[in-house]
Amino acid sequence: MHHKPVVILSRPTLSQNIGSCARAMLNFGLTEMRLIDPQANWLDSDARALSASADSILEKAVVFKTPQEAFADLQGIYATTARPRDMIKEAISPREAAIEVNESINSGKKIGLLFGSEKCGLDNDEIALCDKIITIPLNPDFSSINLAQAVILVSYEMYQGCQNAPARDVLWERDDQEAPREELFGFYKHLEGALEKGGYFQVDHKRELMQRNLRNMFSRASMTSQEVRSLRGVITALTRSGEDLGK
Repeated sequence: MHHKPVVILSRPTLSQNIGSCARAMLNFGLTEMRLIDPQANWLDSDARALSASADSILEKAVVFKTPQEAFADLQGIYATTARPRDMIKEAISPREAAIEVNESINSGKKIGLLFGSEKCGLDNDEIALCDKIITIPLNPDFSSINLAQAVILVSYEMYQGCQNAPARDVLWERDDQEAPREELFGFYKHLEGALEKGGYFQVDHKRELMQRNLRNMFSRASMTSQEVRSLRGVITALTRSGEDLGK
């Protein structure tokens, strides 16, 4: 089964913008909306009015408390944002992303498109959990756009990419599918717990940055479920070996 990209809004603050995003999605055939810690009622009259009859998307929107929960079943996530300053993350245009997303969907992956809040966008911890960054080419002298505009521009390119690239039948289930985010998050917890015991996080004020860098590094690796299990086995073996040496 091929899934359309999932649109994920992180901490949206205005119900009107959520409604406008739903309208933009339906214009280009996207129907699954996820909300992370929304700060507004996505079902109020303002949201419904701006959705222009895309109420079904608002009514079916799923709410999550954290990015980790929202990303759990996804195998690829693109963050729509400006390039962050303190991490290495490939930035591509919406058109380039559309090509990649179409290929991923045709290979059976479920992909998410992440958008930040109107006030402050995405934070670096959220971006570190994503695979790549989508940057929208804009006039450098006036590059400010609102949330719904970002959603409609990216959705348009996704729709065009789907229309222009012939779908490829998937004749069998691949055994090298990229691990769902839920498995990666379990791996991060396992790794960071082992590093904590080993004294890796010795400087408290650098802990968050160190964790973010590690997660960013492994997210770029596009690991399969088997690779995640293998690495967790390595961590378990090394931890056990260290405990044995300390006896």
